[in-house]
Amino acid sequence: MKTILIVDDEQNIHFAFQRVLGDEYRLEKATTAEDGLVIIEDGRADLVIMDISLPGMSGLDALQRVRDEHPLLPVIVMTAFTTTRHTIEAMKLGAYEYFTKPPEMDKMRESIQQALDDAEQRQDTSSTSSYSVPASDGADEPVNMIGSSPAMQEVYKMIGRVAETDVTVLITGESGTGKDLVARAIWKYGPRGSRHMAPINCAAIPENLLESELFGHERGSFTGADRARVGRFEECDGGTIFLDEIGDMPIGLQAKLLRVLQDGEITRVGGTGTIRVDVRTIAVTNKHLQRAVERGQFREDLYYRLNVVTIPMPPLRDRKGDVAELVNYFFGRFSRELGKTVDIIGDDVLAVLEAYPWPGNVRELENTLRRAMLLSRGGTITSADLHLHGEAGEPSPVSRPADTESMLMQGFDEFLTTPPDEGVMTHVERLLLTRALEHFQGNQKRAAEVLGIARNTLRSKMERYQISKDVRIRRPDE
Repeated sequence: MKTILIVDDEQNIHFAFQRVLGDEYRLEKATTAEDGLVIIEDGRADLVIMDISLPGMSGLDALQRVRDEHPLLPVIVMTAFTTTRHTIEAMKLGAYEYFTKPPEMDKMRESIQQALDDAEQRQDTSSTSSYSVPASDGADEPVNMIGSSPAMQEVYKMIGRVAETDVTVLITGESGTGKDLVARAIWKYGPRGSRHMAPINCAAIPENLLESELFGHERGSFTGADRARVGRFEECDGGTIFLDEIGDMPIGLQAKLLRVLQDGEITRVGGTGTIRVDVRTIAVTNKHLQRAVERGQFREDLYYRLNVVTIPMPPLRDRKGDVAELVNYFFGRFSRELGKTVDIIGDDVLAVLEAYPWPGNVRELENTLRRAMLLSRGGTITSADLHLHGEAGEPSPVSRPADTESMLMQGFDEFLTTPPDEGVMTHVERLLLTRALEHFQGNQKRAAEVLGIARNTLRSKMERYQISKDVRIRRPDE
């Protein structure tokens, strides 16, 4: 019979484990980390379940000791007070799994069995590399990722597991979910946290300049190149490059990026020799890259190179339990930034915020709360200050697909009956592009996101249809 050591200063936790696991395993118990380490040193544990918050030595410090001295011993950690840093640090230090108190015993039982099975396999192969984790230079700095929902706990665990490796990471998710925060957390908690991180937005830079921005150029390589320039990959040699909106990278540049990922080599624009670089790549996208591959808009070989480890960021509508935490965080931050305080939040405010679908995710929530604080009077926030769609019976922006489809089909029927001279497709596409640009006040990035096309594709279509870059805003009476 396998022996499980429970390290926790709460007697009710020991009783709970005895009741649920007592018939399957031999249970040892300790109420301090120091006592637990003595039992471990005596070889009386096949698996450890340990609380992080303990009197005396903390659970994280004890976990570090276990990893250093008994690297094959699986450790499952628990805590009643979940924080981003605790979750990431525990997984970074090699914890097998992380549970919040009280743990779901069915899931705990599954994790225990899996951990014991894995430990037997590691004993057979004497593999200890997965637990040799040094502390990072940026570990003591806070990471402002807010949320303790199960969905966010999975994100924190993934950050902890991949941070100490050099593996390429692809972070996916809708706009406004906080993908950039995940990228920065991976960098900060990893061994390259003290080295440079170079962020670059692949959609914000024209194609003819993006290649030079990434890979640098030699003097005279193009008009205006009066001196050689180091690109971002050279600039962050030994560090990390953060490729935002990788799904919008022009396909012509994707081959050069693939070469960096495969061989660690770049060639400057106008250059002939290769330059070796040691760079970790973290890529972010709000697009479905596999569909882009199927449409021929993204290289399949590059997709598989990027897709070594994928961290999906959940939309806010799937983590409604985090809304209250986010509200407290943002109001606290805005109080400092704006010099205003919120003394009273109406009882209905949180209910409205949790019911809203948040198509713009955390970014939309942030902007909504900032506006509400600016417009509030007397330190009181009411639901009227939020100005959200979907209130008082109004349909929300994401709940009207049937009406929209009906309206569009009626218009298409009219077009097909009396088609325009230029053809229906051309006419409709021009109208759609123009209206999207008007709606977003000429912001090409936002228009492209909503239309589901790359920004460079939008620019190309604007040139084709001779749509001005300075699209004026249509007045309601036009």
